[in-house]
Amino acid sequence: MAVLQKIRDKNILLVSIVALALLLFVIQGVFSGNFLFGSNSQTAGTVNGEELSIQDYQKMVQDYQNFFEITQPNQDFKSEEASNRVHDIAWSNYVMNTIIESECEKVGLAVTDAEVQEILRTGKSQFLQSPYFMNKETGQYDPTAIPMFLSQYEEFKKSGQPINDEFEKIHKYILFVEEQLKHEALQNKFQNLLSLSLISNSVEAKNSFDGRTLVKNIQVAYIPFSSIDDSQIKVSDEEIKSRFEQNKAKYFSLYAIRDAKMLNIQVLPSDADKKAIESDFNKYYTELDSTNNINDIIQIVRNSGSEVQFTDLYKSDKAFPVYIKKMLTSTDSTSLSIGKTSKPALDLASNKYYTVKLIDKITQVDSVLYRSIPVSGENENEKTERADSIFNALKNGGNYSDIAKLYNIPSDSMWISTSQYENGTITNKDEINLINTLFTSGVGIQKLKLQNGNYMIIQILESKNPITKYKVASIEKQFLFSEQTYNDYFNKISEFISKNKTLSEIEANASKNGYTVQEIAVQSNEHQIAGIRGTQDALRWLFDEAEVGEISQIYRCGTNDHFMILSLTGINNGTMSEKMIKDIIRTEIINEKKSEQIMKRLGNVKTMDAAKGVDGVIFQDSVSTTSQMPAFIGTAQEPIVSMMASITPVNKFCGPFKGNQGVYMLQVVSENRSEDKFDLFKESQQAQAVNVRRTFGSLFDTLSKTAKIEDYRYKFNM
Repeated sequence: MAVLQKIRDKNILLVSIVALALLLFVIQGVFSGNFLFGSNSQTAGTVNGEELSIQDYQKMVQDYQNFFEITQPNQDFKSEEASNRVHDIAWSNYVMNTIIESECEKVGLAVTDAEVQEILRTGKSQFLQSPYFMNKETGQYDPTAIPMFLSQYEEFKKSGQPINDEFEKIHKYILFVEEQLKHEALQNKFQNLLSLSLISNSVEAKNSFDGRTLVKNIQVAYIPFSSIDDSQIKVSDEEIKSRFEQNKAKYFSLYAIRDAKMLNIQVLPSDADKKAIESDFNKYYTELDSTNNINDIIQIVRNSGSEVQFTDLYKSDKAFPVYIKKMLTSTDSTSLSIGKTSKPALDLASNKYYTVKLIDKITQVDSVLYRSIPVSGENENEKTERADSIFNALKNGGNYSDIAKLYNIPSDSMWISTSQYENGTITNKDEINLINTLFTSGVGIQKLKLQNGNYMIIQILESKNPITKYKVASIEKQFLFSEQTYNDYFNKISEFISKNKTLSEIEANASKNGYTVQEIAVQSNEHQIAGIRGTQDALRWLFDEAEVGEISQIYRCGTNDHFMILSLTGINNGTMSEKMIKDIIRTEIINEKKSEQIMKRLGNVKTMDAAKGVDGVIFQDSVSTTSQMPAFIGTAQEPIVSMMASITPVNKFCGPFKGNQGVYMLQVVSENRSEDKFDLFKESQQAQAVNVRRTFGSLFDTLSKTAKIEDYRYKFNM
């Protein structure tokens, strides 16, 4: 009771504390952008003020991922880099579709469901040129394929039957394609409307025809900018800044940009780590080299913790990394002979230690055509009797198709090649026995007993393309730092930061401690800082929390092999940071100054013979070009050469003039026209199509600049 009375007495104080806590919570929410009303904490981005929730964005990404996995089955979309590309494609298409939909809404353009159904009926879209939508017999688009699948899907759902993952994946794929057809049709309508505002006249049509069909044969003489070392050209920071200020409109950015200075410390193995791994590999080498017993080799490789497990199969040289392939295929002293083991070594390109034993080397077929009948039974005797019966029947000339039909087994044959098995790790004994049987037996009938007591009757129909194959046991491990080394690095950088608390102190003392301060600029649509993985937390700090001059915490990033410290130095919205493009500007100014120097050397050159006499001039005797086909000079395209050639008469000299890669001179030797006949209507249509594409691109750039695009994807771990 006494306790309750004390609580009652302090009731007003408690209420005040709770109220204050709630007020602080609300204030914090307002200033952090997480206030209950108007929150952007679940917003992936905005376009034209329209918010895209993170949930909708993630679904969009999953739909694109599913689309690419189905349409490009041989590509890897699981890696971080590939996943980032899918994320960016989903985002950029969302931006484009939202902008176009907004513009179409203003002028009353829309796509109806009936129009989408008409596209599905006719198949007039690249999205519909998929094997899933084709008639297997004709190879043409089948308008009944999608309705039939969707009908089947609905029947499955109504029946309550479980729907397998592949069926569900195709269903999502079809729904995604239908949505893309709508976007595609709307964009086509928008471009058609745009085309009505553009016309092409006979002069433009004639110029277009000449640009395509009139070929100029020229001689070119030039001095490349690369002939002058960049170190001989001085460019000041003031020149770069002045050029940047003059061309700010040119450096527009759709995304927010942060300038920063960065300490990026990569953890590397120590001398002690090197001694430890060398000691381990000397032991592995001794063990491998002392035995030829396969079971012993399997155990040695397994116990070593090798990144590559041993497979008791013959493989082609394509299955091995370069550092192993060289030892297998070379004919000099570095080659590895059968039964020998290579001394431990470090491959610098992959940062891997390795030792390799060549167990055997043979000539074996690369491809096998076969078919098989699986045999099972109630007990061991039944399995054996049935397998022997089928085997003997086939051996005595029995018809395979009839026997397969009797056991309700397809009689189709299939090819298997070395490349289909050699890049994976196969440890299943049945798989290993099957592959060895197929590639060593030759044409005929084989009986293979499986681990579970069942049998497989195999008919090998054809073997072809003998190649050299190798049976190899290798122990391969990344040369990694130890936990002690990692802790030593962390302690060192922690001590450095504790003693240097400001950016000026860090910059003054970094080099003394073996560190380098880098200037960077990061856009809000990037997935990483400086191309380093695992920097999402650092990105969020840079864009959402950091104040100019503030020093970040120590971020652990990379594949847990980097430490990163940042300091925000500038905020840029709407314009690229000077730091992002200073190297581009520097190169522009350097090339301009080189051009001035070269022009002075060529000032009195008026003929090709005179040009050839100038020191440093490179001569290219025969170049064919049109005004629409940039000339290849050396190994680079030079559009200015094609343009100048198009306006220069035959036997006339032109130049010198500045190009992208150097200063050029040319002489037109001859000209000829293709056999195409001028068709005013056709050329006008082609010219108008080019105008539409150019205008659409230019218009879309302008619309993007005014769309107020905000990309908040960096806030989320995806």
